[in-house]
Amino acid sequence: MSQIKCSRRITATKTQVFDYMLSPENWPDLLRQDIEVEVKVAPEDLKEGNVYKLNMTRFGFSQPVELNILNCINKSSVTYKQTHGLFSRWVHTQTFEDLEGGETLVTDIVEYQLPLGLLGYLLDDLLIRQDMKNILERRLDTVVSHFS
Repeated sequence: MSQIKCSRRITATKTQVFDYMLSPENWPDLLRQDIEVEVKVAPEDLKEGNVYKLNMTRFGFSQPVELNILNCINKSSVTYKQTHGLFSRWVHTQTFEDLEGGETLVTDIVEYQLPLGLLGYLLDDLLIRQDMKNILERRLDTVVSHFS
């Protein structure tokens, strides 16, 4: 199993950042540099047990993705797992921490496993891990720009 972790300081309150990043209507914009996101099903409230259905397209290949909210602590953290999609396992935790001066520290931790056994591990080491880290970092950069 692989893990990616990245963090950014955002010049906005925890509530503002949480609401912006976890609003499904903003997901296409947050990933626009790398992945085309079409939200198919998005419950109104973010809560444990909710299922979100997306279609994600990259390099011309589309993949239906289903995300299940495992845990949501009001405006502080959310954890979801992919129950249908490209990865054999994908669990993403986002935490939001108040900092002085009205800033927020956002931390993404993704634990994942690719399919394809040994080939999947090799692809992860050679290509996938760094690419996914770059995607997560650009996503956080988009949030920084939004609140600048």
